[in-house]
Amino acid sequence: MAFAVLAVFGASWQRRTDRRGWRAMVLLFVCGSLGVIVYLNLKAGTSFGWKFVPDAARHEARDRDYFFVLGFLAWGAWAGMGAMALAQRYRFSIVVGLGVAAIPLALNWGIVTRRPELEARMPQVLAKTLLDPLPPRTVLFVGGDNDTYPLWFAQQVEGRRKDVTIVTMPLLGAGWYVAEVERREHLVGANRSGDPMVLARRIAESARAHGRPVAVSLMVPKDDRSRLGDAWIAAGLVAIDERSSPRPAELDSTWTIIPVSRAATESARASIEAWRAGRVVRPSTEPVHEYVLGVLSCPDLALRRSPSKGQLASLDSLCNLR
Repeated sequence: MAFAVLAVFGASWQRRTDRRGWRAMVLLFVCGSLGVIVYLNLKAGTSFGWKFVPDAARHEARDRDYFFVLGFLAWGAWAGMGAMALAQRYRFSIVVGLGVAAIPLALNWGIVTRRPELEARMPQVLAKTLLDPLPPRTVLFVGGDNDTYPLWFAQQVEGRRKDVTIVTMPLLGAGWYVAEVERREHLVGANRSGDPMVLARRIAESARAHGRPVAVSLMVPKDDRSRLGDAWIAAGLVAIDERSSPRPAELDSTWTIIPVSRAATESARASIEAWRAGRVVRPSTEPVHEYVLGVLSCPDLALRRSPSKGQLASLDSLCNLR
């Protein structure tokens, strides 16, 4: 609240001293806040509006704070101006104004750091666990941002498993993405329009026709995976088409619908546990780290001899193995 008030003082000070700059800042603030809501037709956020938005109303899948970065920038600049203007009005040292303006840097420093484990290497571990069990030249279908970006980084920056083709299923609704998949891999064909799941199935069938293995990230919902094929073997964090590689000698389907390759899943579990070493993620308002850590627990859950009811529910909802 203090910085909200400081921004009001800053905007007032800028309006008096620099009318043209103030107009530009107002335009930036309006376009970066209300303008974003209108242009993107955003629904209420996951943590906003519950007191006055009807219960049945749709909410965004997650808080979209980052969409409003330009609005935050404008308001933050005004807060800094307000701190300096008040320091001058009450004849404080300029250092006091700068110190007040810099308080958010100090308060946010520990939040934004990416050095602490488990968060620091979590995307790297996720990408490695997804890629390692795959046969050469696999076409891997993934479910969205959480399993796409770590894989892109692993391939393009680290040079890991560049023989694997990543197909992000939600992006198949965008014409440019379908065209790019066809240009690079020649797996779509002449007809590049249609329902994303129809396109995904066509790409999977084309890959099989070209002798390429097909696999699906366990982050992909079970129903979507079933539309891509009907015979899967779980290996770590992926389900591999049975026709894509030799059938593993040791399979386990005690608690899962699709059989689990014990050797590949044991290897994934050992690698994850060696990295995790019993640690937990730091508390945060952003649930993605807890979600990914839960996904990384799937190999362990799949191999449990006597899972609890909660773990069985995770195999249903998180690991998509039941």
